Amino acid sequence: AFLRAGAGSTLVSLWKVDDTATALLMRRFYENLAEARAGHTEGPPGERTGTSHALQDAKQWLRSVTDQFGNRPYEASYYWSAFVLLGNPH
Repeated sequence: AFLRAGAGSTLVSLWKVDDTATALLMRRFYENLAEARAGHTEGPPGERTGTSHALQDAKQWLRSVTDQFGNRPYEASYYWSAFVLLGNPH
């Protein structure tokens, strides 16, 4: 419905995911997206930009988050693989 209404893309979750993991992932995703749209990405122009890359980086980042004990509580795919991008990846 969002795509038919004119949204370029929609980020959705395929199942219920942990609230803390989702908040961390979404914060990182939107930071990445804002940087890409402002032209502050690393690498050659046009590389690692766009919505799909913002999501990919956020997922990789969430997998590497460590707690105060050095554990990676969100490394399991349950926490990050539910999120998919529908529509235009740019």
